[in-house]
Amino acid sequence: MQLLDWLNRNRICKCETCITELNVYAYGSGESLILYCVACNEYFFRADPSSPVNKHDVPEGLLKLWGMDPYNIYYKGIPISQAYEPKWIRLLRKFLRKCKTVVK
Repeated sequence: MQLLDWLNRNRICKCETCITELNVYAYGSGESLILYCVACNEYFFRADPSSPVNKHDVPEGLLKLWGMDPYNIYYKGIPISQAYEPKWIRLLRKFLRKCKTVVK
């Protein structure tokens, strides 16, 4: 999978504190994203793909809305590299998984 990580290197955003890949937690208006670090349990905001990633305090109303969903405690988001990876990389990932299961 290191090949796929190398192919996705331009799409990966990492946490400044713990260097873990951030997950897309929620999509905002336009191209804005609320990102989540699983290790630090902190939220980040990104206005568009070319803007920097900043720590973000999620508004209390939005946290309350998320809290109404009983399954939200299990939701951790999708790694940003997988959420934005091109279709050809996704197909390559599936192919490599199938090859790995066939070999075993």
